[in-house]
Amino acid sequence: MARSQGLGLLCGQFTVLLLGIGSIALTATRETVSANIVLDDIRPFFDRPSWWHLWFYLLIVVMSVYALNTLLATLHNVWQRWTVGVRAPSAYAAAIVHLGFLLALVAHLLGGVYSEELEPVVVGSGWTGLGDGRSARLEGFEFETFPDGKPSKIAAKLELVDGGRSERVEVGYNHPLSSGFGEDLLLFNRMVQTLQVANVVSSAGACQLAIRNYCQLGDAKLLLLFVGFPPQNIPMAQFQATRPGSEAETFALYPTQGKRLSDGTTLRLNGLEPRPSLLLRHRHAPGNPVAFAASLLLLVGLALMGRRWLG
Repeated sequence: MARSQGLGLLCGQFTVLLLGIGSIALTATRETVSANIVLDDIRPFFDRPSWWHLWFYLLIVVMSVYALNTLLATLHNVWQRWTVGVRAPSAYAAAIVHLGFLLALVAHLLGGVYSEELEPVVVGSGWTGLGDGRSARLEGFEFETFPDGKPSKIAAKLELVDGGRSERVEVGYNHPLSSGFGEDLLLFNRMVQTLQVANVVSSAGACQLAIRNYCQLGDAKLLLLFVGFPPQNIPMAQFQATRPGSEAETFALYPTQGKRLSDGTTLRLNGLEPRPSLLLRHRHAPGNPVAFAASLLLLVGLALMGRRWLG
């Protein structure tokens, strides 16, 4: 056990040393061989190998030895205690902390290898599908400033619908929308100006749409596909109308132009104007649920340690 503790301390010291060297190396090569290294993604280290990244390759070896040593020492300790009849949960507090540490390493590995940036989502005043079964629409932005006028907080207010349940949520730079225990994240990127349809009027009602937003007009779901400027430089909006049991109808409208759908419904585009919308980064982070489980194990282990120390 003493030898395993000594090896663990040595691995920990080497880890700190290599991370310090790595921070200097990444800063020095930020515009060259390290330009593609961002967040927790470790794939660029192998896509473009470099001697500047030798510290990282050594870190993998050190952390592998560290993890294996921790696992074997923990299993040995648990087995010894269990075979002599120790059953008190507090006696296994250190083992639980070690397990949390190992899970945290697995979380880093999953995040580094499998995390990816997905197509961003633009949310406007119309309903927008978020790609995970939920829909949202923008209600407005909230701004707070310091006494000198500099911004201290920028947040977006959204109405979120999930499985028929509606709630109002706030999205900020450090407050993303998440699903699957954080496996999929929608992060505040910036406020953008997008062309929106002002007053799409039909015999079944009226609505406003941003690009990739939809609204319900009677039994028809109307989706704005995109806004373009043909050679005559007049803005044109392309829509798709779908109804249960019918084929989707795709068509384009110029401002003030009307369209009669196959079921007799008449649509008219009253105009286009810029409105603020929210651009969300969509990030898949499979390591987050494992990191959450690791944090729970660490919390339980530390609580049991405290209970043992307090008697």
